[in-house]
Amino acid sequence: MRPTQAFTHLRLRAGARRVAVAVAVSFFLVPSVLLSLRIWAQAEDDIDLARRQQHGIAYAGALSGLLYTLTSTESTVIRGAAPDVSTLNHAVGAVEATGLASADLPLARSWSALREGIGDLGDSPARGAAAYAAWSKAVEQSVLLLSAVSEDSGLLLADANDRYYLADVITRRLPLLLVAAGRMDDLTFLAAATPNSAEARVRASTAQAVLGQVAGEVAALLHQSLYLTQDGRLGRSLIASMDRVAASVLAMTPIQDLAPGPRGLPDAEALSATRKRGASAVVAMSEAGLDGLWAMAEDARGEARHSRASAVGICVSGPLSGLLVVLVSQLLVAPRGASSATGDGSGPRGRAHRRLKRRSAAGTAGDWPTHLSMQESADVAP
Repeated sequence: MRPTQAFTHLRLRAGARRVAVAVAVSFFLVPSVLLSLRIWAQAEDDIDLARRQQHGIAYAGALSGLLYTLTSTESTVIRGAAPDVSTLNHAVGAVEATGLASADLPLARSWSALREGIGDLGDSPARGAAAYAAWSKAVEQSVLLLSAVSEDSGLLLADANDRYYLADVITRRLPLLLVAAGRMDDLTFLAAATPNSAEARVRASTAQAVLGQVAGEVAALLHQSLYLTQDGRLGRSLIASMDRVAASVLAMTPIQDLAPGPRGLPDAEALSATRKRGASAVVAMSEAGLDGLWAMAEDARGEARHSRASAVGICVSGPLSGLLVVLVSQLLVAPRGASSATGDGSGPRGRAHRRLKRRSAAGTAGDWPTHLSMQESADVAP
């Protein structure tokens, strides 16, 4: 075999080794890249959902405060007093500060219509039953907007049941409970002001039944949330306000009064005082629940960031594993003295190759049998 043929053979062997390295690396690289891309995409979706949920929590907190202000002001106006415009403006400003006006178009439009309606109510001279009709519209719009916020922000898309039930209670059931308590209070006052009106008495009794039904739904969903949760922070933050809400609801709708049949109206003044205590407890429960939802969303963002880091690690470890496999296999299958040809040259193949290179450089390579001994030829030959 001539020197040029020997070098060509060595180059072919080196090329084959490079192809083997490329195949091994690709074997590990492609699955790891696909898996890491999937994990990364899921993590990005989770981070985006948590961000949307936290925006929704901010909107819901401000809207809950506005709903409390609206129901309290409605009761004041029904009883003949003028609305506290500064308090209304402060509640509206709190919602504006959250950026709800620049949210998705349906939410922004709903908020714009509600804000204009509240502005008109501040200048309205309506009192009594007329005030109840006028202010109830704004109250209902607030409840609907809260429900739309919870759906649009993904609060009801939580993958954990405790988060789903808690979000449902905070953004949908507690607002209804606040409104039902206010309506029972207001309709009882109007029925007491018109004792000869059977229709007014029926409305007040119906409001009491609705309050009991809504309170039962809130209790059931809270039980589900607290029973399923593994977050110890949730129960501690809600338990005090839950007891206060339960006491107020039982005072407003005693169990024995829920039975069908004729019954008298509760005392309007005592009912109003109980309603105020219950409303403040509902607000406290709403704030505690929103804080819990915020913490859960923040935990979800942290888990998603950890998943992104894991995706990067998987993507990097794939090709490294392939290289490691190739190196180990080369060490296991390489013959003795192979490293001498490319390493320190102390073996027979290394010495023969150096001698061959020197003679080729001097232009005296000639034929293989003339310049290399049979042993040297055997050392160079593969």
